Amino acid sequence: MESHTLIKDPLYGFVQVTDPLIKSVIEHPYFQRLRRIKQMGMADFVFPGATHTRFQHSIGSMYLAQKAINTLKRKNIPISKSEQQGLQLAALLHDIGHGPFSHSSETLFFPKTSHESITYQVVELLNQEYGGELTIALSILKGDYPKKYLNQLIVSQIDLDRLDFLNRDRYFTGVSGVNFDVDRIIEMLDIFENNLVYDFKSLHTLEKFLFDRRFMKLQVYGHKNNILADLLLEKMWTRFKQVELNTKFLLPKFSFWFSQTNKLNDSQISQQMVHEFLKLDDSDMIQLWKLGKAHPDKTLQLLCNSLLDRKFPKIQLSQSHPFDKVIDKYKSQLEAWQQDKELSSYFVFAGHVKSLTYSPRKDKVLVKLKKDESKPLHELVKYLKSYYFSEDLRIHYICHQK
Repeated sequence: MESHTLIKDPLYGFVQVTDPLIKSVIEHPYFQRLRRIKQMGMADFVFPGATHTRFQHSIGSMYLAQKAINTLKRKNIPISKSEQQGLQLAALLHDIGHGPFSHSSETLFFPKTSHESITYQVVELLNQEYGGELTIALSILKGDYPKKYLNQLIVSQIDLDRLDFLNRDRYFTGVSGVNFDVDRIIEMLDIFENNLVYDFKSLHTLEKFLFDRRFMKLQVYGHKNNILADLLLEKMWTRFKQVELNTKFLLPKFSFWFSQTNKLNDSQISQQMVHEFLKLDDSDMIQLWKLGKAHPDKTLQLLCNSLLDRKFPKIQLSQSHPFDKVIDKYKSQLEAWQQDKELSSYFVFAGHVKSLTYSPRKDKVLVKLKKDESKPLHELVKYLKSYYFSEDLRIHYICHQK
């Protein structure tokens, strides 16, 4: 008799896990670590309900993979049992390479490497441990599995990952108006010439998804205090790394990372580094803030206190102009000790972030027409080519003391 596990999800109800391998992977310490990593980083500084985790999102993505498999089977699209298992595992493990606070710390540990690259390395470690049983999942994650549409279900501009996290982030932040129809999008998917396509009848549902994605990127992920929290985390890390070159104030797990002075590319990251990385979660970063608050360095104290007690400086945003010309003005308003050339950049700093909703140039979303052909979504919905949808929207910021 086939055993099964039920996981209660707030969005989808009961998620069934019947495959022994998938159940084992969920129980693995590498995956259980995702319970201790928040999905939206430090967004709960702005949206107090946003404390959901990468674990929940990964389970949700796997559930949507199960629904996608049922749709494919119902439409008589061949998908073997090993491919069904591989697709579910790929959806389950697609974010296993995230570090503390998810995207918020992405530039801290491996500045030249994405979390996707770390994910591949972690899944390769798991694949060795499981005797090659994750080979199909790894191939799908890397995008080189022969059935291209399986890769596209995991990584594309409308994929299972985005369908889950936009819906989940909307739910836990409590924002209204984001209500695209996940079920309809999955029901309307099809395969044409080895590519993932969507039935023409789902055109307006796809539009709604992209509108909601743009709203979330600008109003939630791009909220000014969400941007600020990430910047403060980076400043804190930089200062800690600077002052700890001469002192031994840290836990061993952070001493390892602060001793790494080179920005490594993918091929230079060793298995030891990946193992050390997998020891970290949000709780370690919070412990680091507490250590910094008690550190003799005053700059580090202030930065860590800003994060621990949410004592944020002021941030201004602009889509039209950078703030370079006013940096000196705000630096002149700092306390005397903060006006030191080296220290002032921790208290007054400017830059920009980018926001892109849809790119007509890569990973095109294809819509299947009534005839035996498909067209890119942006050719059917002309405004997707507009600047606000299809170009990197540059948002300038300046941070300074209140």
